[in-house]
Amino acid sequence: MIKTILLLGMTLILILSSISFSNATTVIENDIIYVDDSNTEGPWDGTVDHPFQYIQEGINAAYDADTVFVFAGNYYENIVIDKSICLRGENKDECFLISNVSSSTITIKEEKICLKEFTISGLDSYYEVNIKGNHTAIYNTTINSDILINSSNNKIYNNSIKRWICITSSQKPEYNSFNKICNNTLGTVYVNSSNNIICNNLIESDNFFYSVHFDIDAISNHFYDNNIISTSINGLLLSSDNNDIHNNTINDEMNDGVGILINSRKNNISNNVIKGGYSSISLFSDENIITGNVMKKGGIEIGIPLFLFNSYTIPYNNTIFNNLVNDKPLLYKVRHSNEIFHEDYGQIILMNCTNITIHHQNISHVKRPIQVFNSKNMFIQDNTFIGGQFWSECSEHIEFIKNRFYSSGIELNSCSDIIIKNNFIEDGNGIELSKCDDGIISRNNFLNVTKEIQGWTTYNMLITENNFYDFEQHEGGSPFDDVYLNYNHNKWEHNYWGEKRYLPKSIWATVYVPGIAGWLFRFLKFDWHPAQEPYDI
Repeated sequence: MIKTILLLGMTLILILSSISFSNATTVIENDIIYVDDSNTEGPWDGTVDHPFQYIQEGINAAYDADTVFVFAGNYYENIVIDKSICLRGENKDECFLISNVSSSTITIKEEKICLKEFTISGLDSYYEVNIKGNHTAIYNTTINSDILINSSNNKIYNNSIKRWICITSSQKPEYNSFNKICNNTLGTVYVNSSNNIICNNLIESDNFFYSVHFDIDAISNHFYDNNIISTSINGLLLSSDNNDIHNNTINDEMNDGVGILINSRKNNISNNVIKGGYSSISLFSDENIITGNVMKKGGIEIGIPLFLFNSYTIPYNNTIFNNLVNDKPLLYKVRHSNEIFHEDYGQIILMNCTNITIHHQNISHVKRPIQVFNSKNMFIQDNTFIGGQFWSECSEHIEFIKNRFYSSGIELNSCSDIIIKNNFIEDGNGIELSKCDDGIISRNNFLNVTKEIQGWTTYNMLITENNFYDFEQHEGGSPFDDVYLNYNHNKWEHNYWGEKRYLPKSIWATVYVPGIAGWLFRFLKFDWHPAQEPYDI
């Protein structure tokens, strides 16, 4: 009687201890079947005294709710789990499952399976773990390559996944939902399904294009409390709608990538810390909420270049508030007029604004320190910019007066009535004008600038009384010009060219032809009356 009671008690403890994290993924263990690769001579019956030699033999002998316990060793096989069992290694640092053929090391076909305490290795061209069954739990396991999740309601906890984790579906995305990926060390994360939770992971990717990608069908996912250490172009690439991205830390180790690239709608991007990067957030779409983020360098870049047409698509309908750039507030205004902004901002973005003055700013290490879109009567005065380019699109009457640009410059696209006077530009990209017309560039100092002034399909600009030191290149052309560019439409006169000149200064203009890469024709223009001495600016 006592023996029976003890046996029942041990069985109850085994059952209770084997229930997984929640009712969504429940695996109940019953009998224990043992595997030991050192038992090479038999007999083999799965008992602790006569364990099977191979893991697949243990799986084949098991029934639903059994445990297959694998002793430390090296197991060279590819296994298929087609029963609701728990496959448990003795210790992941001593229990190695290694693929010996060109297929997945582990294929999970049945529901309610748990896998723990292994180190799994396979061929680079295949997913080492392929999960096809729902309600799978994998924890305390090292996967040296990739894992594919092609099912729902799975839990991946406390693992080290060295390369890719892919959450996707060959069927409709809604069939592949409600997975939880938490407390892991991961490589690259690819998601193309809905309603997943990815949290508290350390993500270190060596993928060139992105560390984390929510593809077009990855809808309504929750991505939070993760730490991304990125050497990719994009730390997080967001191509799907209605996702919640909050409380993450993104470190751009390359220092010239993008922290979060948003090319989708109705996402919530909140309370993230984004360090380094060419842009902290690149925003190419509407109806997103961006709030409470802390950005170190980079800032927010709005608009995607459409290179074939030399234009930008600008998203105007986003909600952006309470963000910091380099420990200073980001100013984002839409449809404001008759205002003067002189507080100390980390970045300024204006859309559809009129009669705005921006002065006494000191903005550094931001890709676009000031961005102005579809605005009129903008006055940029007495500011200092270090790094990055001032950017404006589709605006009318912009004045730049007495600003200092260090390793910085001005970039204008489809703007008109431009005045650029009494500015100091050093070690930057100078002034780039694309599809602009009517303006004056006068009394500016250009020192060690890569391309002092570039005009792409730009007309009726007067460039006069500037000081050009170390002059290199000026006018360029657009791939869609069908005339000799601005060859006869812009005027250079009375500029100082770094030395006393007695003859006219020649200036190259380059004309491109559609469909042909590189410049095809070069023409000379002239500053016929160069200044003999530098201007006192």
